[in-house]
Amino acid sequence: MNTNRTSVYLFWLVAALAVGLTLWWGYQQDEAPAPPPKLTTAPAPPISAGLEAELEALRADLDIYEREGLTPTGRAALEKVVTFADQHPEVNVVFYEEAVPWVIHGPSDAPTPDFMAAFVAGNIRALLATGQRRTNSYAGTLEVLRVYQWHKERDPGLKVPSLEAFELLDRKGKLRERLDKVDKKEEKRAAEKAAQG
Repeated sequence: MNTNRTSVYLFWLVAALAVGLTLWWGYQQDEAPAPPPKLTTAPAPPISAGLEAELEALRADLDIYEREGLTPTGRAALEKVVTFADQHPEVNVVFYEEAVPWVIHGPSDAPTPDFMAAFVAGNIRALLATGQRRTNSYAGTLEVLRVYQWHKERDPGLKVPSLEAFELLDRKGKLRERLDKVDKKEEKRAAEKAAQG
């Protein structure tokens, strides 16, 4: 067993649970909210030239992971992507609770660390494609759904209800709209909190 890889996956699992609990606790602590200020979210800042060069170097790992899936070679490449996202000061992938219900409400035997790593990889791929430094829950979720299918092929009994629902929304062509709304709502919420100090 590779304890380093296990440590990275455990880190992401604990981090996601901490974010979920923080969000839940924040919602529980809110008293009657004042009317929100009329704010719009600013466009995401473009990536710097330094980050762009680092992302281009990381593209090969993304391609290996995409081609190899969760084989040992693919996992090694995925681990590099997740570590990069975790350690780079210009990269901030946020797990919004509405976009990742499988983190908190998924079955205990679900391969949640694989899903979380896939969500990060999808966001890094979107960052490369758009040049915009913002969480892209749709891109992350598409990658999660790809990994979910990979796991279901190996374990036909695996069922994660929230991912099943996301697959259905995607087949109906409604997943992007739903997750884009989540991202915009959360960005607006963050802007309002920042304005309040």
